[in-house]
Amino acid sequence: MSSLLLVERFVLENVSKDGSTVNDIVKATELSSSVVQAALYHLKSQNIVTYKDGLYRLNIQQKAIWQGQINQEKNKKMEIMDLFSQLLNYYYRSEKKAVDLKLERARMDDFELKIFKSHLKNLADFFKGIKQKKEKTSGQEYVFLYANSCFPSLVQSSVLN
Repeated sequence: MSSLLLVERFVLENVSKDGSTVNDIVKATELSSSVVQAALYHLKSQNIVTYKDGLYRLNIQQKAIWQGQINQEKNKKMEIMDLFSQLLNYYYRSEKKAVDLKLERARMDDFELKIFKSHLKNLADFFKGIKQKKEKTSGQEYVFLYANSCFPSLVQSSVLN
């Protein structure tokens, strides 16, 4: 089993424990019915979801197998690379810039780096708090990407690859 496509992961995350119809998933994801059906077909063929009485459910009996495979580091890396790629493509295709994309390079002393890392910790705590909510709230689902690294190390890594 290879990594999931971005759309497959999104559809899989919207299959409820009690079972979901195609219409439920379409409503939750805002994807077209044909895209959802194609993703479900692929997930079903990999024994990740089951279909019975009009409902798609997670294949609990084989969850240990498929969950371990799709969450392998190499497969998660492929999904993250796909997400970055789609984010960049969407940003540069969008006329109204529906994506907020920022890239900053700055020289920082040790104190400024400490302050920055403190801000990142606050941001991580903010997301942790949101994820701990028991009920799904209404609203649009967003993706946020943030990272930091020493620029010379990135440059050196690109030369070695």
